[in-house]
Amino acid sequence: MSSARHILSLFRSGDASPFKSCQWPFGDPSTKEFHFCGEKSAEGFSYCAKHVAMAYREPEPRRNPAPIPIGRRAA
Repeated sequence: MSSARHILSLFRSGDASPFKSCQWPFGDPSTKEFHFCGEKSAEGFSYCAKHVAMAYREPEPRRNPAPIPIGRRAA
């Protein structure tokens, strides 16, 4: 199997993340300083526990929108 097909098969397998180290990006990808976190990935995720907590949060409860004022009607 070619390496490109192997990589695609990892992502299409439906299994847990194939990454063993955290893939949280730091910096601008167009610079030499760009890097990934690199800590050990949390089970089933491509991020470490710290970054999983940042990326996967419970949604905030929805607030009721303010009522829309109704204009006065002509008499």
